[in-house]
Amino acid sequence: MAPIRNMAVSVNSAEEAAPHRRTGTWDHLPWKHVAWRFVASTLLCVILGVILFVFERMGVLETWERRGFNTLSILLSSLVSLSLGSLLGLLGGMLRWPLLERSPASPRDVDLILAMAEPTGALRLMWRHTRDWRWTFTTWITTLYLLLNIIGRLSIATLGLTFDTNEDVTIEYSAMATDWGSQDWFSLPVGDLAGDASDYREYGSTHSRMNDYAMRGLLMTPISLDESDPSSERGFEQIEGLTRVLNESHVVYSYPFREFRGNVSSPSETMFLRSSSSCTRKRIDGADIYETIVTQGEEPREELVGDIDNIPPGSLSIAAILDQIFDNNRDETDSEEFTWAAEIDLTSMSNSPSTCLTTAFLADQEEVPDQPGRYRLVYMECESCLTGPDPATRPSFHGLSTENSTYVSNILLMLGTFQADSDFFSETRSTAFRLYVTDSGLTTLLTDPGFSDDDSYSRQAMAHIAARLPILAVVGADGELPMMQLSNESSTVVIVNTKLGVRWDRAIGVLGGILGGQLLVSVLVLYWCKQTFVPDYRSQVTTAALLKTVVVSDKLTGVEKMSDLASILEEHRKPLQYQPKRDADGQWCGAELTWSSK
Repeated sequence: MAPIRNMAVSVNSAEEAAPHRRTGTWDHLPWKHVAWRFVASTLLCVILGVILFVFERMGVLETWERRGFNTLSILLSSLVSLSLGSLLGLLGGMLRWPLLERSPASPRDVDLILAMAEPTGALRLMWRHTRDWRWTFTTWITTLYLLLNIIGRLSIATLGLTFDTNEDVTIEYSAMATDWGSQDWFSLPVGDLAGDASDYREYGSTHSRMNDYAMRGLLMTPISLDESDPSSERGFEQIEGLTRVLNESHVVYSYPFREFRGNVSSPSETMFLRSSSSCTRKRIDGADIYETIVTQGEEPREELVGDIDNIPPGSLSIAAILDQIFDNNRDETDSEEFTWAAEIDLTSMSNSPSTCLTTAFLADQEEVPDQPGRYRLVYMECESCLTGPDPATRPSFHGLSTENSTYVSNILLMLGTFQADSDFFSETRSTAFRLYVTDSGLTTLLTDPGFSDDDSYSRQAMAHIAARLPILAVVGADGELPMMQLSNESSTVVIVNTKLGVRWDRAIGVLGGILGGQLLVSVLVLYWCKQTFVPDYRSQVTTAALLKTVVVSDKLTGVEKMSDLASILEEHRKPLQYQPKRDADGQWCGAELTWSSK
């Protein structure tokens, strides 16, 4: 077998025509290739940051928007990792030559050093030196490079810690409304009405329950009227959508029924209840009935409008009703309490959209001397109406038929908040009678009836009380009664809103760390390789020419495994060393990998 020849192979020798490269400069280093890799990774990081910014500003992401973000983020992260891997592989290839030039190495170590640019090659070198218990400077540099290579390639993964797709789960409930057809309210078919006092007696407990709702409504929403500032809507704060319109003695309240979605309520845009009232001041003096006429720009004046003795027995006149009350029930009305009265006429209910009732507010009553059964009293006669949506298109109350809605409207006009109530029935009429204690504090307006002739707000104040009575009962019951679904849609719909949340301090730190780290490593490697000739990494022929010193042997056939190849090379028992050559002008003129005499 022929011995291994001791020969040196020169690369870019002086005899070749290729131009020489000056030593101590950057010309012989592939800094341009390092630069474009760094620029590429920088642009990819910037684009990735722009993607995060754009998708964060989009707010709620639809399905395809989420898929697009996932695709772009994974694609760009992969490209950044590829760019970093390419740069680190190039820097690892450059590191081989200063290590080979620094000190002689065995042929097996030369083989391992030349393969260190790949992570597996670096691991093989570290494993061999660890197994042989001979860690050297080359081993430490290789270990440091391997760690930087792995960290650099995987560093882009830390960007995933800087953003998150936040899922906001919203349960959209179907629209619900109070079921006014519930037995807890009214559900009395018109056909069951007898048309006499038995109707009222039989359902007295229901009326009492409605009064409880009215009391609750009063406590929830006082709906007060400030006589010094009638347009003020103090007491409206708790009921969204409740409005009041004032026009001299005419007062109109409009209450939108509540619609509920879960625990959130809102005023209905189509279902409402409107209560209005207009009041006129009247006075009974014995048998004479006087009415106060108010004309704009003139002083109020009284006119004689009737005589109690000439009123037919079955008349619905409030004057006749009051006369009956004071004549037949003196003991119950002889007090200093503020009194309200209304005719109960269940037989005259209509199916019209508006149900009206005449009511009266009394004060300052006294018996006329020497005229038993005759009284002097002042009262306000109010015409109160309750109106809902047109029954031809929709009922006035959710879940309540048009006929029953009319019945309920009549009863609502007869109710209110009170401390005591009495109902008088005779062959000709039935009368509801309410007593208000003046110091009860339930309503400030009742503490001062204000029926004096010079009080311009007294009629308006009484109209306010009359108009709000049915509203209070509805306000107190709305939301307390059982609910009904307004449509056939699913009861609940779960909506998942996905938004991109970015911690920009972390994101900028990660991207900046990646760019700053690769810039620092690139500068250090380039600086360390400045005094060493680095062959063109793109050419495998150059490296092969350098290895010719080692591989020219009759023992090598080209089919050996690495373990066999190492044994053959170790037979020479001489180290190899990389030796770049310079000419007299200090320019690189060649490089060789030759057997060292050390």
